[in-house]
Amino acid sequence: MEEEKFPPCLGCGFCCISMPCFRSAAMGWAANKKQVCERLFFHEGRYWCQEIIDNPDKMVTVGVGAGCPSVLCNDWRKDIKRRD
Repeated sequence: MEEEKFPPCLGCGFCCISMPCFRSAAMGWAANKKQVCERLFFHEGRYWCQEIIDNPDKMVTVGVGAGCPSVLCNDWRKDIKRRD
């Protein structure tokens, strides 16, 4: 059995807001005043990526589904809310 490397993503928005993925940068989705990707939205108590909803095959290329690699420096996991 393969051991998980990271705890599960809770949808706190930390990764996508603090460092938008390469697709966001390439498509200019994060090129707004707040520098938040326009494909990222808060719904039902967590952040969601519309790009992944529309194209689930892209999950691996942007690291979605790998868990949270930012546990040690991420207090957002304990306080999930809309951050705008």
